[in-house]
Amino acid sequence: MPRISSVRAAALALTTLAATRAAHAQVIVNLAPLADPLAMTTVRDISADGSTICGVSTASRAVRWDNVLGLQLLDPALGSEAYALNANGTIAAGFTFAGNFSAVRYLPGNSIQNLGLIPSAIWAKAYAVSDSGSVVTGESPQGSLVRAFRWDNGTLNVLPIPAGYSQTIGYAVSGDGSAIFGAVSLPGNEASRWRVGFPPEVLGNLASPTGASLVQASNSTGTVAVGVHLLAPGYQSALAFRWTQGLGFEELALPFFASEARALDLTSDTLAVTGSVQTVSGQRAAFWTETGLWIDLNDYLPTIGINLSGWVLTECVGVSDDGTFLCGNGTFNGNPAGWLVRNIPPLCGSRIEAGPTNTAACANTTTQLVCIATPASTLSIQSHQWYKRVVSGTGYIDIPLTSGPTGNGSTLVNASGLTPRFATSSLGFTNVAMADAGDYFCIVTSGCGSNTTALVNLIVRPNINNDNVVDGADLSVLLANFDEIVTPWTNGDFNGDGIVNGADLSLLLANFGQPCA
Repeated sequence: MPRISSVRAAALALTTLAATRAAHAQVIVNLAPLADPLAMTTVRDISADGSTICGVSTASRAVRWDNVLGLQLLDPALGSEAYALNANGTIAAGFTFAGNFSAVRYLPGNSIQNLGLIPSAIWAKAYAVSDSGSVVTGESPQGSLVRAFRWDNGTLNVLPIPAGYSQTIGYAVSGDGSAIFGAVSLPGNEASRWRVGFPPEVLGNLASPTGASLVQASNSTGTVAVGVHLLAPGYQSALAFRWTQGLGFEELALPFFASEARALDLTSDTLAVTGSVQTVSGQRAAFWTETGLWIDLNDYLPTIGINLSGWVLTECVGVSDDGTFLCGNGTFNGNPAGWLVRNIPPLCGSRIEAGPTNTAACANTTTQLVCIATPASTLSIQSHQWYKRVVSGTGYIDIPLTSGPTGNGSTLVNASGLTPRFATSSLGFTNVAMADAGDYFCIVTSGCGSNTTALVNLIVRPNINNDNVVDGADLSVLLANFDEIVTPWTNGDFNGDGIVNGADLSLLLANFGQPCA
């Protein structure tokens, strides 16, 4: 038996996990099926828990999607739009042309709540909503100038203008509702923050003061925000940024293959950011982590089992708090379509760079199953845990392994522990035994979560004399001990039942002439 730790609890937990994963496979969902009049061709947001998507239908009406009800019409008015969702997806914020051009909340039960207008305004748009759904921000004109507003549990207020500026817009709300991010303009176009109980703050710009830094999303406490810096003149090209309280702006540097980048959302721990990059092939959905890399989702998702046949993903507008659900826009077979990807390894966790492969080794030699992973952050502590999958009744259990003697004559090395960035999380076998044969996988953890390697098979060939090939010398030892009771796994007992017999002979013959890789 392999050396194990907390076998019973771990087995039950991991068997449940395996069943859950099977029920919620990693897939891409087309939110714009051609036959559906509610097809969501423009996605705007995803709820923090990943359960719900909102946006605009082909017919320019506000719609939402969830895994239970599918596509649903939120607003029959032409020109309506659902722009943002609260944490569990039950409340959306947006705007409607019904009656007048108004900022609204879309509530459970298909009801629409008009948020009102600031003084002298004739229209309003809502762009963001807090986790509870009680705080909303957006823009509304006051006379000839646009103003940011804060709607809080039924009370609508104009956000104050910092000295020297004349226009404001609210783009994002922290999850707890304590902070609103947006922009101020004239004479400059700069990012800004309004916190409850504090005067307005002009955060400035990522780069040139003649550009415009627009915050797109905030973390739950309003201490970190991401967005887009539009470069002047023309404001056609963009740089992605992350702003952190006390540290200021940092550019999420362009990859060598891209001419611009846009940051549109972030995970709750702020380690991963989603958005888009502009490449020679056009705009592509991408994500960035604190390792300093932008990664094209069109390239990455197929590596974790998502079939993107027919798809071109052009932007990733939203990510769930835990980094396992993504949404955005693109084309499917050339037609505009919103998309959702769910149940992927967390973007803000460890990423498997090279997983183990099926391996064959001769008994009594040294071998290993190789895994190389990198954390989402250069500062993250990364750990790994190897498992062996064994048959149990009509199913299986996954047994966590620990380093040291197995009781079968072999020794496990590096079965669990901390792993530096880009170091191997490989499982080593010293004097690998026939009993070590079987299926293995590794879970690597850092940042917000874990990633699991593929299940691979270790074959152990019945080699007795350590010459790295199963040959006549091994057959001679077996025949010399045939029908003898021996110490399990020795003297030709290849299946560990304590007797050398026809079963062991069959196993040897099945591997005869095979070298040990």
